[in-house]
Amino acid sequence: MMRTAFHKKKSTPEKNNNAPGRVLILLTAGNEKKNSTILNRIILRYNLILTSRKKLSRLNHELVILTTTSNVKEICRKIQKENQNIRVQPDYYYSTLGDKEEKKPANLFRMRV
Repeated sequence: MMRTAFHKKKSTPEKNNNAPGRVLILLTAGNEKKNSTILNRIILRYNLILTSRKKLSRLNHELVILTTTSNVKEICRKIQKENQNIRVQPDYYYSTLGDKEEKKPANLFRMRV
């Protein structure tokens, strides 16, 4: 049998690209009472644990790190859907061009910009 573009390829398992159980929330700084109310509601509703809060004064925001044992990506989607004025995401791992898992880094230098 000849393979065509419509045949499904065997899928490889997706590697975890975020820190397990960690949720990042970015709040606008300035209204501490409102931010505390939002955080308390989120923590209680989704059974999260507050790990740390850090003011990013130059950016006029506050970074909040929460932990959970539940599905992080699903929780982030739900929080973002109900709170449009805050930013929520899993704590992603970031890598650079010099990452060891990169297959052909030399090809990047051949590109003409």
